[in-house]
Amino acid sequence: VRTVTVHAAPVLSVGFCPSDATLLLSTAMDGRAILSDVADGAELLIFKDHGKYVAHACWAVNGDVFATAGHDRKVVVYRRAPGSDARSFEKVLEREFVAIPEAICFLDDCVSLVVSVREDNYFHYVDTSGSGTADDLKVNQNQLGDDHVSFTVLDLVLSPNGKYLLASTDKSRLILYLVGTSLQLRNFYGAVNDDLCQTRACFHPSGLFVYVTSQDNKVYGWRVRDQKVVARLLGHASVVRDLDISKDGKTLISASFDKTIRAWHP
Repeated sequence: VRTVTVHAAPVLSVGFCPSDATLLLSTAMDGRAILSDVADGAELLIFKDHGKYVAHACWAVNGDVFATAGHDRKVVVYRRAPGSDARSFEKVLEREFVAIPEAICFLDDCVSLVVSVREDNYFHYVDTSGSGTADDLKVNQNQLGDDHVSFTVLDLVLSPNGKYLLASTDKSRLILYLVGTSLQLRNFYGAVNDDLCQTRACFHPSGLFVYVTSQDNKVYGWRVRDQKVVARLLGHASVVRDLDISKDGKTLISASFDKTIRAWHP
């Protein structure tokens, strides 16, 4: 077990670079995002572009771009600096929203960043190329087009085939959208999540199942085809804060406020 100590404040998110197995992105309550090397624990780059704590971060699948979202209502995008060291990144875009961005997710083109904002019923598709030639695409989260906030999307996950977005909401409901549209293809019910939680979800690598954390200390799983609950994983003694699944789909990992990490075999 290796300990990487690069933050002076509580850490809120972590994520490995998809193209560099030892390059770790982490964000914290002090408003900083840090790139570090987990092999030797070295701090490589510090980014101080947020004025409040940074709750979310995500990588594009090519590992050349990442984004951070903070409670200062900003989303900041960083890109690998051209012609420089492979681990050098620079800020290329900063966008401020009317409220706190709760969820961010890159599409497979590694340019389009989908942002969901609290008390806002739109997905914001942000062009992070830096060209500045087009306005953001706004897509209503309500399938019927009504301009009303009926839920807040707290987490966004792209499907393995890149065609769908899984949105975890604060109304004990997950919604499967066709990318770029308001079309709701599936709704998943059974988990317990309200506006005080930080729910997290993931796809099985096959795309046939989805999993989500729940405020009743469980992890729920559904079969996408018929929206049937196929797993209720019990064992945690407190709120489940995060989860992920191995690339072969054989091991689901969950992390909880009960100070344990559990491995499941769905």
